[in-house]
Amino acid sequence: MFLGGDYQVSEQFVVGVLGDLTWPGMQSMLTAGGGGASATVATRTNMGWNLIGRLGYLMMPSTMLYALGGYANQSFSTTAYGGNGSVLFTSEDRLGGYVVGAGLEVMIAGGWSTRLEYRYSQYETRTLLSGVTIQPSTHTARAGLAYKFN
Repeated sequence: MFLGGDYQVSEQFVVGVLGDLTWPGMQSMLTAGGGGASATVATRTNMGWNLIGRLGYLMMPSTMLYALGGYANQSFSTTAYGGNGSVLFTSEDRLGGYVVGAGLEVMIAGGWSTRLEYRYSQYETRTLLSGVTIQPSTHTARAGLAYKFN
């Protein structure tokens, strides 16, 4: 879900700002071991939000290529398991960072547009336990449909 606005500053350039909420549910796992012992750390994304600015170039009156950047905030659930499956620890963390990306938006008809974009987000480093540090990042491809109120 997102909400934002654009302003056409010249015949070919558009600036805008938008905020969005996401619930991606992506998960990553890392297993390490040695000397007969092993552990697995699993991290899952929960609700996140972004506050983004964008600068667009109108290639044609109905087609805009744009770059975006801003603040990213994401909730992460992390659980570490011992080699026997026992839970060693769990952690719920909300991490801030930045987001950058690019996209293409095309007007369809009657105020409706569609977009395809790529985003890279990098979040702050967090030490969960002695020796267990996370610094999550995400690569996201997004497709969307928007209505522009005039």
